[in-house]
Amino acid sequence: MEKPDYAERAYFEGVVNALIHRTYDFRGTEVHVEMYDDRLVISSPGGIYGGGELEPMSDGSYISKRRNPILADIFSRLRYMERRGSGIKKIFEATKNLYGYTEEKKPFFLVNKQNDFFLTIPNVNYRSESVTPHDTIHDKIALLLSFCQTPRSREEIMEFVGLRNRNHFHKKYLRPLLEQEKIEMTIPEKPQSKNQKYRTKETIK
Repeated sequence: MEKPDYAERAYFEGVVNALIHRTYDFRGTEVHVEMYDDRLVISSPGGIYGGGELEPMSDGSYISKRRNPILADIFSRLRYMERRGSGIKKIFEATKNLYGYTEEKKPFFLVNKQNDFFLTIPNVNYRSESVTPHDTIHDKIALLLSFCQTPRSREEIMEFVGLRNRNHFHKKYLRPLLEQEKIEMTIPEKPQSKNQKYRTKETIK
């Protein structure tokens, strides 16, 4: 049985979204599609149009402001896209329907300090049995630091790295990263706040 690493619909929607929502204000910038052993990354210049964060609606689609409405209309006429805000929903759904999908393989997006938008789609067939536990933790920390460029709750981070044991997560990931000042609390004066989130410190490259 064929077991594709990625859903064709997912990376198609990812590229379409990148082309429609990127900024064309700066010469020499472009959309990049990079494939690694464990993930596919689609990046585009311009961040989220209008600022803020992507917020999901009740049906799983996302509120979307079109930076390039004429281009969006052309893509719509070519039937490369449908209604506004549905692209990211389709990326999640198509990936979730793949054989071998787990929550650890859920696509995610982030915006870096240079205001570039990144969509990461994990390879659902990638398994790291051949690496040592140290390498596994190191890889997860690298992804975690990228994930937390947008502030995330403890639960969001645990789900992202595929951990369920809070004590193990705190001992191996959260506490060391806080002590090493690689991440910081958004509410440092109230460490136990239910609204506490964690973000990658700006000094981390």
